[in-house]
Amino acid sequence: MDDEEYVAGLKEALEHIAKVAARSETQTNRLIWIEARAESAINGDDEWREIKMPKYRKIFKRQLVCNLIDSANAVANSMLRGHSKVKNLAKDLEALQQ
Repeated sequence: MDDEEYVAGLKEALEHIAKVAARSETQTNRLIWIEARAESAINGDDEWREIKMPKYRKIFKRQLVCNLIDSANAVANSMLRGHSKVKNLAKDLEALQQ
């Protein structure tokens, strides 16, 4: 493989990465950054540096878990209001949040 073929392969890979990131059903900051980074590499610019990456991934994961717990709690409460097992589940979910 000569240099031109190698560079063409890298460009094709970067274009594919950018397209996959852009087509994701959920646009996260990380995917937006990946798309911008690939596009900047293809275009030879530094526009990707304008995209802010989340600094603490653990905080995001904790917030996601809290949101899932809240959703599960709401579903459980709406489905079986007053049932003792659901009340216990709600208490357990609330304890996990703390």
